[in-house]
Amino acid sequence: MKDRTPRRILVAVDFSPASRRALRYASDLAMQSGASLDLIHVVTPIFPMAAGPEPISAQPLLIDERRQLEAELNAWCDAARDQGIDSETVFRDGDAAANILACAEERGADHIVLGAHGHSAFHDFLLGSVAREVQRRATCPVTTLREREPEPAR
Repeated sequence: MKDRTPRRILVAVDFSPASRRALRYASDLAMQSGASLDLIHVVTPIFPMAAGPEPISAQPLLIDERRQLEAELNAWCDAARDQGIDSETVFRDGDAAANILACAEERGADHIVLGAHGHSAFHDFLLGSVAREVQRRATCPVTTLREREPEPAR
């Protein structure tokens, strides 16, 4: 029988309550299995609706925002390290699902954990679902967690 104990877990973080829950789950799994964690945050570019000087003048704000997001990701990583888990951060720009999958491949992740927002099917049709795309294309197990546990059936 093949040992399927995870050794390297990739956690996708978008700073939502669902991704906070995903990090807690991944941290528990890492502590039980002795795995390391890689925390990834992907910034999806937002294109301006109109051309003009605004995007150029907004550039320093975007740089400051990026630094703030990197600091937040490092704080989340530090929380895992405080539990004795070997953890690193990855910060990328572009398509979220593609970057999560590429990072998992590059780092040899054998498990991916991410939060799922539970948007409507119409929302997913228009904007896509990162969790669904990662589940569909990943070559390793993927665990998705919602913001909160579902209510028990009565």
